[in-house]
Amino acid sequence: MAAAGDAQRHGQFDVAERSFQSAMSVGAQLPNDAVYQGVTSNRLAILYQQQGDLDLAERHYLAALSFFRRTTDRSLDRTITANLANLYLDIGQISKAERLVRTCLPDEAHPSAEERDEPVMLSDLGSIRARQQRFGEAEQLFRQVIDLVDGRPDTGSRAIRGNALANLSELYYLTRQMPEAAAASRRALNIYEALPPDASGGMIKALTNLAVITATSGARSEAADLFRRAIALSESTLGPDHPLYGAVLARYAIYLRRINDKGAARKVEEHVRQIRAKSRQRNHLGNTVEVSDLRPRRAAGPGL
Repeated sequence: MAAAGDAQRHGQFDVAERSFQSAMSVGAQLPNDAVYQGVTSNRLAILYQQQGDLDLAERHYLAALSFFRRTTDRSLDRTITANLANLYLDIGQISKAERLVRTCLPDEAHPSAEERDEPVMLSDLGSIRARQQRFGEAEQLFRQVIDLVDGRPDTGSRAIRGNALANLSELYYLTRQMPEAAAASRRALNIYEALPPDASGGMIKALTNLAVITATSGARSEAADLFRRAIALSESTLGPDHPLYGAVLARYAIYLRRINDKGAARKVEEHVRQIRAKSRQRNHLGNTVEVSDLRPRRAAGPGL
């Protein structure tokens, strides 16, 4: 399993996939087979989502939940549920994401001790409320998340804080609070730049959000540099056919049209159409992916 994780971190996706599939076969022979296979299914789902194979990602998240629900230990249910809810957020299936989150977070106003310890579900619910244009509720949830993890030095808490700030910056942008949007976006980017590379999955989101915000405020040079960084990072980490890479390019094309570089915009738009066409051939979940919802996925199980 460790070798598969190393291969995934280094972009050797075929090697990682074969290693995870081999681990699944081995796990079926172990006494605690359901737990081992559930952990491996979750890791395979993360890998497929990273590659843009969203159908396979959904199938393996659901398989992971099925494996874990055969056991008496339900401690990993929340991790898998959060990952699957994140996938549905990524593809725009908001009602599915909300139903999943509600299974673990029935009362957002009074989170449990477990939720206060790791408030990822509150963050997910904030993203759902923002997509439903319930901006006041979304802002309260994002601020609650930031307060809950404030001062915690561990990498996971810092990543959650960075993601909440990035979401908050986008909310401010949507409600035309531009100074607040820029400030929150820069804080998010600073957090991600200080995280280890394998824990900074929100960097693309933070770069793209700040690029859009600075472009809107007229800082063209900074916006162009931020877009270039986001494009380079998404292509190198996700690959040239990933729908999230296409989403970054789509935002860049809008920027190019706004600065009247129509020739460059048309070339980028054609590239986006090609990526989306390939994604539709591979996936049948019915929605495009929004770059604003990119967030790091969590592996279940210590050391796996």
